[in-house]
Amino acid sequence: MNDAEAVVQPVADMDKLVKVYIKIRDARDQLRRELEEKEADLNEQLALIEQEILELCKQTNVRAAWSVLVCLASARISCFCFRDQTRR
Repeated sequence: MNDAEAVVQPVADMDKLVKVYIKIRDARDQLRRELEEKEADLNEQLALIEQEILELCKQTNVRAAWSVLVCLASARISCFCFRDQTRR
């Protein structure tokens, strides 16, 4: 291998590495966009369900409806509702 070939080889390797890097970066960015779209859809569904929960809490005389929604919205876990035992 002469000096010219030795210089050309690293440049070719660099070009190949950059192309692979860009391909991987673009694939990662595409996955991120797809995930964000799916997450937005799920968040919309959660918001609708949270509104239904609030409405059901109002209809069933639940005192802690906002606590339930705050808990659901912040931690996305189920919480306990307490019925107002004073109203009979």
